[in-house]
Amino acid sequence: MSRMLVVAAAVLVVVANLVGDPPAYGQVELKWKLVKDQTFVIEEVVTIQQTIKVAGKNTKMKTKQTKLSTIRVLEVVMGGDEDGSVKLEMRLDSIMAKGAGAVHAGIHKKMAGAIFQVSLNSKMQITKFEGYDALVTKVAGGVPHDRAVFQNLVTEETMRRTIDETFSIVPDGAVKVLDTWQRPTTLQLGPLGKLAVERTFSYAGKRRLKGTLYDKMLLTAKAQYQLPKIKGQTHAIKKANVKIHDYEGSVFFDATKGRLVQTDQKTRLTGSFVIQTPQGQGRVTLLYSRSSRRRVLDPKR
Repeated sequence: MSRMLVVAAAVLVVVANLVGDPPAYGQVELKWKLVKDQTFVIEEVVTIQQTIKVAGKNTKMKTKQTKLSTIRVLEVVMGGDEDGSVKLEMRLDSIMAKGAGAVHAGIHKKMAGAIFQVSLNSKMQITKFEGYDALVTKVAGGVPHDRAVFQNLVTEETMRRTIDETFSIVPDGAVKVLDTWQRPTTLQLGPLGKLAVERTFSYAGKRRLKGTLYDKMLLTAKAQYQLPKIKGQTHAIKKANVKIHDYEGSVFFDATKGRLVQTDQKTRLTGSFVIQTPQGQGRVTLLYSRSSRRRVLDPKR
């Protein structure tokens, strides 16, 4: 009997070394479980409302944009220095915009079908993002002015955001309720610049979404405004005063399947800008709010 106990104990040690230490009591691993050739769809719905005041005149604009992207897992590295790293293919299936954004329908149609190759490290952070230059050529051809206009409208950071906001938000290891972790990102404001954002996620425990129990994370953030780097434009922002009033959200994660379910975010800010034009300087004020919902869905068969 004692010999059998020794053998059983040895087997348990080997298994533990193979699978790693399990989460401690009260902890959970919010970890992506990706396998080669796995495919899913990311649906992003973003609503932006802006009130811009120029020369005493207010202009209100509202845009609702729905973007669908298909993700295919090309490779999951097991073992070695790159253990846990992942290579993905992202195909931009469609962009549909209503309201003010509908003016870019022609550009959105040209963008459809663009493919990006993405490498993630074991922390699900982007280490390589390829395909943006090909997208610029696909939409704008080889004309320098057209390329500059498109690059100001749709930056590489904008395209990377789909991956960043889907994968890199998870913690590095097991967490318990009230544990927090940070993840940086950027939020583009079009020709007015961008926000450098330091997001803080906290684990809130099990919560229901549409009747199903998932792991929930809460999001708060601090943001710092950065002036735009505009290519080939005659307008330039000389001075800006931007205040971020809200940047918060929630995340639902399916720990059993090992994938994101849904994220919701809200951002609100106000800004005052001094803009240099060929005719002289002018002042622009901005009221800006942005709400977004991102869902990970199974592909339609």
